[in-house]
Amino acid sequence: MINPHRPRVLFVLPAITMGGAEIRLLNMLDQFERIEPALLTHRVLLEYCPSNILALPFEGYPDCVNPYPFDWKNACAYARAIAETGNRWGAALVFGWMHNGSIFTALAGTLFGLKSRLAGSVLGPISEHYRFQGLSPTWYERVLLTFTFRRLQGLVVPSDGTRQDLIDYCYAPARYVQRIYNGVDLAKVRDLAQWALPKLPSDAPVVLAASRLSLEKGFDVQLRAFARVRQVTNARFFILGEGPLRLRIEGWITELGLSNDVKLLGFQRNPFAWMRLASVFLMASRLEGFGNALVEAMSLGLPVVSTACPYGPREIVEQGHSGLLSPVDDDAALADNLLRVLQNAEYATRLGEGARLRAKAFTMTAMIEGYERFVLTCLKNIIIS
Repeated sequence: MINPHRPRVLFVLPAITMGGAEIRLLNMLDQFERIEPALLTHRVLLEYCPSNILALPFEGYPDCVNPYPFDWKNACAYARAIAETGNRWGAALVFGWMHNGSIFTALAGTLFGLKSRLAGSVLGPISEHYRFQGLSPTWYERVLLTFTFRRLQGLVVPSDGTRQDLIDYCYAPARYVQRIYNGVDLAKVRDLAQWALPKLPSDAPVVLAASRLSLEKGFDVQLRAFARVRQVTNARFFILGEGPLRLRIEGWITELGLSNDVKLLGFQRNPFAWMRLASVFLMASRLEGFGNALVEAMSLGLPVVSTACPYGPREIVEQGHSGLLSPVDDDAALADNLLRVLQNAEYATRLGEGARLRAKAFTMTAMIEGYERFVLTCLKNIIIS
């Protein structure tokens, strides 16, 4: 018998690499008080799941190998696994994380007898994703996306812009799409920021970036901007993260003559200690659903310089008060904003304090409460007020 006062919710995380979206869900799981969560994901991510949370591997289903394609055969393999797991565990609601998790969950409820209510999340604007790739959705993708967002009882997005994009581009019913801003555990970030690091290999000011190494994050623009900065002042640029673009980034560093000034430090389980030692946080994304790393850096009082890419940073950063925004793909404007911070300590301090205050609007507590209220609304236990 399912306890109606603490309903069971199976979160579906179809992923085999760790990124910001994956970390966010894993950090949330042991924070819930009004729901009983469990996790279905690939074994490589299980070690990151809190030990008090039931975690189940997709590897129990031999056809669930690559969670990213949503062609019909692969989508059905994952949907079948989700339906069997959700029914066996007695989930009141199955929550698909990210667009592929949402698609697989919608199919599980339609084709494979999943008895739970269905919810999902989309963490970035679908139309911008296709535009960035220079593609248009195929008829299959268009039908599948529209079907998914109409089949779910609820859908969470991290920004108002992403919400409107789903309504306009994918015909998602507006009444089912709820914006819940991503939240940061401010106390945890502050504690982790105090961890000791090896002495920085530089006594120059440090520009810091932290994200997946992929094309939409604009590392080519970041490096061109930093090359402009180095023509004016002494500084170093540290990049935290891994991803498919690493070799190309290494090539750009060499081409720009920055080998002595730029360090690729790989994935860091505690990026906050690096943020504590940096002078400015840099983000040059062409596409964001929200921008978690911005909020994390801001919460530590670190001045931030970002592109004003659609849907994320423009809802976080108050221009000139809690950070500086530049046009997308404009390395000259990005460099000018970096120099404004690096060359004016008083201005940098003022921006950092504004950033710290602004970050308080994006707390873990508010996010957890939002997700719990959303889940209970999907189950018709309460109504969002």
